Parts: sequence; C-alpha cells; structure tokens
Amino acid sequence: MVIYRILEKVEKSEYDFTDGPIPIILPGVPPAVVQYHFLLLQDAGFIKTIANDQGMLAPTRLTWQGHDYLDNASDVVIDAVENLFAEAQS
Repeated sequence: MVIYRILEKVEKSEYDFTDGPIPIILPGVPPAVVQYHFLLLQDAGFIKTIANDQGMLAPTRLTWQGHDYLDNASDVVIDAVENLFAEAQS
C-alpha cells in the first residue's frame, strides 16, 4: 500500500512541471520506511530519484513502468469494486 501511495503522489505532482525533488510525506508512515520504499521503487524501475548530501532519496518522476503499474493497479481495484456491487445486487 505504501508503494501505491507513493506512486500516486509522484504521478499527481508530475503535472506541476517542476524539475526538483517531489516531497512525499505519508501520515503514519515513518520516514525510514518511505525511504526504503523509494529504494524499492527505484530498483524496480518505477521512479527516478535524486539523493541529497545525506543520501536521502527523493523521487523526481515516474517512469513508463511506474505509469503502467498505476494503470494496472487502478484497473484491478475498479474490477474488484464492480464485482462487489454485482454480488451485492444478486
């Protein structure tokens, strides 16, 4: 869930057309956990990142793979909700 939330925030901020790092704060998620997920997303090729002088990562944009993941994840969620409504109406 953390990965999906990060990708959503990065995708939304990309439309601001900034070149700098995208600040990501997830309430209830420790910064170290967010940093770890940045690393996982970078390793998977879903985001591009930069590091500050202390080595802390910050995403700068989604990759094609990151956009594809979000699109597919959204389709899965929509399908699941539609199935729940169909079952409830039966």
